[in-house]
Amino acid sequence: MEREPSRPVYRRIVEQVQRTMDQGSPPQKIGAETWGPAVEKHRPSGEAVGDTCVQCGEQWPCRFLRGLLRSGMLMPHEGLPS
Repeated sequence: MEREPSRPVYRRIVEQVQRTMDQGSPPQKIGAETWGPAVEKHRPSGEAVGDTCVQCGEQWPCRFLRGLLRSGMLMPHEGLPS
C-alpha cells in the first residue's frame, strides 16, 4: 500500500500560514506570525505522511500541526481539514 507523499501536504500547510499572514484578520495574522516558524520546524523527515517529524519525532503530521490546523487560528486551505 502506497503512502501519501508528505511534501504536497506540508506545502499546503505552509501556504495556509502565508495566506493567513497576508489576508487574515488582525488576530489571525498575529497567530500566523507566531506559529509560522514552528510550522517550519515541524516538517516531515521523509517523503511520506507517517514518517517522523523533524522537530518532535512523532508521526507526521504531528500533534502540534494537527492541533494548529484544528485551532481555527489559520485561514482554511482547500484540501486541508480545518
